[in-house]
Amino acid sequence: MERILEFLSTIADTPQNTKEEKRQHAFLIYIGILMSFGGLLWGTIVMSSGLFYQSFIPFAYVLVTFGNYVLIYYTKDFNTGQAVQLGISLLLPFMLQLALGGFVASGAMVLWSVITIFAAFTYKQNNTIIRWLFVFIGLIILSAVFDATAASQMETVPQEISILFFSINIIVVSTIIFTLFYYFVGSEKRFRTSLEENLIYVQNAQESLVESEKMASLGRLVAGVAHEINTPVGVSITAASHLEKSTKDFLKLYHEKKVKESDFDSFIEVAKNSSTMILQNLERAGELITSFKSLSVDQSLGDLREINVKEYIDSIILSLGTKSQKSSYLIEVKCPDDFVIDIVAGSLAQIVTNLVENAYIHAFKDRDKGHILFEIKEQEGNMVLLYADNGRGLSEEEKENFFEPFYTTKRDEGGSGLGTHIMYNLVTQSLGGQIAFVTKLEDGLALKITIPIMGNKDV
Repeated sequence: MERILEFLSTIADTPQNTKEEKRQHAFLIYIGILMSFGGLLWGTIVMSSGLFYQSFIPFAYVLVTFGNYVLIYYTKDFNTGQAVQLGISLLLPFMLQLALGGFVASGAMVLWSVITIFAAFTYKQNNTIIRWLFVFIGLIILSAVFDATAASQMETVPQEISILFFSINIIVVSTIIFTLFYYFVGSEKRFRTSLEENLIYVQNAQESLVESEKMASLGRLVAGVAHEINTPVGVSITAASHLEKSTKDFLKLYHEKKVKESDFDSFIEVAKNSSTMILQNLERAGELITSFKSLSVDQSLGDLREINVKEYIDSIILSLGTKSQKSSYLIEVKCPDDFVIDIVAGSLAQIVTNLVENAYIHAFKDRDKGHILFEIKEQEGNMVLLYADNGRGLSEEEKENFFEPFYTTKRDEGGSGLGTHIMYNLVTQSLGGQIAFVTKLEDGLALKITIPIMGNKDV
């Protein structure tokens, strides 16, 4: 039963609906379900009292409700279904009351229409809710006007039956209203609690979002490690497998005492070549791991340390090289080989990473070719890093908002709009430098980053 109710409460829901809209859908569905049970109850009671024609009205309510829910499920048109459900919930109790002979004979059957007023709160507009209230009041007035006519023309309902009707109406309608309020208030409390929890979550997320964006580049380092180390490790495994097979073959000949001088010479040659190949490739893998480890530690710790700028930036480019190797992207680094400085290396790594990733995503969108240039030199006690690409450039709006947090042209593709903002903060705050455009619009992107070699801030 619980699963059926859960299913029915979601028949109008779509992925685009908010939690509040889904809650309103469920509220109206539950009202229809409760009144349908009431319709079955009333239809049975009226029929058992010998009033066969009058029993068609509550049974008709159940059938119309069922058909309305089927339409809602297949069309997802909640607005139409909502109007239909409220309309029949308002009119059918009024019709049944007249059919039974008016207020007294039916035990004020129109009381069921009160539930419609509560169901009208599923509308968002207050003026729509008030309209349904006016319709309800109008029906009460019409009931009073036609009450005498209904009492004179319909079959006389025994007094004890009228009292029974009245008792049932009060008990069932009150129970339904209480149930609806209990659900609504409980749902409202859960909704508010969820809203408060979400608000706290958003506040915490805002505080950690920038840091998370910075640390995301470590994931790209891991991808770089997997790609770059795959080749030397693969070669080493192949060489080791060949050496293992040759060793087994030589041992077999040795145990069978069939070793010839040529077999021995061949085994020595294989062992020599294989061990040399394994050693060279494992040394290469070790160098890569050392380089990647240095980069990852720099980005996570943010310590000041001495680096060779050319070698360090080459290591960063290597870690991001997977995409450039699959396409025709040329990343060029011009820097003196002996340029060594003390710097917050992790901040520099993040800046270079963001620039390259930004070029892949934005500057070279839908392109397989591109040229990125990093030119580094010392100038008046500063390290000057000139970045340039031959991408699509920036529009006026993009240039104006380039460093603004959460500004992105890739929102629908998961862009956060924090990459360039983080880069700006790293340059100006962590490294105490400056960053500025040095390009014309639509001519690619060029940035000049000036970083003091001495006196770094916040280190």
